[in-house]
Amino acid sequence: MSHCAHAAFRSDPAASWRGRGFGPPLPLKLLLVGAVFFICPPLGLLALGFLAWRHVRWERGCGGHRAFRHSTGNSALDAKRRDTLKALDEEAEAFEEFARRERERRDREAYERFQAERQEKKED
Repeated sequence: MSHCAHAAFRSDPAASWRGRGFGPPLPLKLLLVGAVFFICPPLGLLALGFLAWRHVRWERGCGGHRAFRHSTGNSALDAKRRDTLKALDEEAEAFEEFARRERERRDREAYERFQAERQEKKED
């Protein structure tokens, strides 16, 4: 079972933290790092860096499209996932184009208003 499959257990406070494979809860980890830092600051910094590295590694492994790049072993599911992600990417690109055109339209209208106000001031 991958570490991403364990993500459902993260929100279950009743589950034993030992059985989940994630180690102690964050407040306990921070308390331990603080104690180690108090005893030996260089080791405390190393422990803090290790926790930060694991957090970044966890977020990159389970977030975004990156977690779905591996094959599930089911070719139909993989094809459906590729098609869905492709459709979402195409929709995002279409929306970006729409948003760009809207910005250009608003900018053009603002510039035309500016020129009209400037022209009115010159006529006065």
